[in-house]
Amino acid sequence: MFNNYNNYYGQDAYSMPNNYNYNMPINLNYNMSNNYNYNIANNYNYNMPNNNNYNQPNNNNYNMPNNNNYSMPNNNNYNYAKEDIITVITYNIRHGVGLDNKLDLEKIANVVKAENPDVVAFQEVDVKTKRTRRLDESKILGDLAGFKSFFGKSIPYGGGEYGNSIIARDRNAVLINHFPLPGKEPRCLLAIQSRTKMGTPFVFACTHLCLDETNRIKSTEIINN
Repeated sequence: MFNNYNNYYGQDAYSMPNNYNYNMPINLNYNMSNNYNYNIANNYNYNMPNNNNYNQPNNNNYNMPNNNNYSMPNNNNYNYAKEDIITVITYNIRHGVGLDNKLDLEKIANVVKAENPDVVAFQEVDVKTKRTRRLDESKILGDLAGFKSFFGKSIPYGGGEYGNSIIARDRNAVLINHFPLPGKEPRCLLAIQSRTKMGTPFVFACTHLCLDETNRIKSTEIINN
């Protein structure tokens, strides 16, 4: 407990006799589920009787529930409103070939499912190229994860296409933009609109910027505009 309220708070908000001890924590700002807001430190002035005798039970201690402890739900854990959280993965899959030089889209999908995301941005995705057996990697990854898939072509490659992909848990997600970006190897941006588990709409975009700094800066300017 603090002994000098005026020094602690910098204002004469408490006119209390020196022999009174109030069993309160220093920071009484509890955001309880029933909207009680105890701001003891801020702007509370108590109109005390002239004789400075408080008609309080229990030897001048405030009569709080549970022996002067606030009765908080769930063992004194604050009961905040449920948060609307978006879980995102970005994953450069190198056309589906791992460090073991094996094409394994199921392994990639298992990594995604283990993290339980709302949306995933994939870079370096093949669609129907010769080197990856003409597979539509974007669609296969979406199907394996149980998500809706979107693909954005950056360049033609090997008889098919090469670019970025987004998969979304929300089966009602829609494509809203796909446009080219500069680079020695041309790039693109792909954007969708989706909803969170609680129904909040959001826009999610995927790109894979050029290694060259000048083109990266140009790309960010295009995206911002």
